[in-house]
Amino acid sequence: MRDKLDLDKFDAYIFDFDGTLIDSLGLWHQIDIIYLARFGYRVPKGLGDEINGMSFTETAQYFKDRFNLPFSVEHIKQDWIDLSHDYYMNSVEFKPGAKEFLEYLKDKRVGIATSNQAFTTERFFRKRGIDSIDAFSYSCDVKRGKPFPFVFLQAADMLGVNPHNCLAFEDTYEGVLAAKRAGMTVVAVKDKHSKNQEHKIRKLADYYIEDFRELMKDGSSV
Repeated sequence: MRDKLDLDKFDAYIFDFDGTLIDSLGLWHQIDIIYLARFGYRVPKGLGDEINGMSFTETAQYFKDRFNLPFSVEHIKQDWIDLSHDYYMNSVEFKPGAKEFLEYLKDKRVGIATSNQAFTTERFFRKRGIDSIDAFSYSCDVKRGKPFPFVFLQAADMLGVNPHNCLAFEDTYEGVLAAKRAGMTVVAVKDKHSKNQEHKIRKLADYYIEDFRELMKDGSSV
């Protein structure tokens, strides 16, 4: 049996974005359908599992190579930003308790470690009045995306803390593995789009929650 989680013992708290703090992964499946249809393709079975954890740039390169797309990687990325931006700004919601939990941590060191883009990510938080994020780390700015640890290590470095003193939050197996490889304690967050990985995620993560409100039941621990 794992020890009870004591939130106060960590120096910083680092969150994945899509699927962890916000309910957005269904959007990306729809974008895959729309975008590939432009070139006469249907979304192959298992595509989501194949690209889990990849950076925005790595994913665009994967699509370009696999589907022989006629555009540059930067063009593909911009197409995806154009397709998704309004939805992020106006329709995507925080997962239950996530915004309240970020507000609970407002006096702590908090970072984001995401495969998404700065353009969308930082505007999302500004639009919703969250100004307590101290560092944004992007997979496109490091050597490799998740499951490699670099985006989490960069977040810890930006926050000026030892990775071993960080509590990370993730929803996918690849993300949990990346944070564990960075030496962090990891809370896995339930997401319906990771259901097929749930057993592996539970086994690898240090803690597993279905709802951020579980973390605030007694004010400091679950």
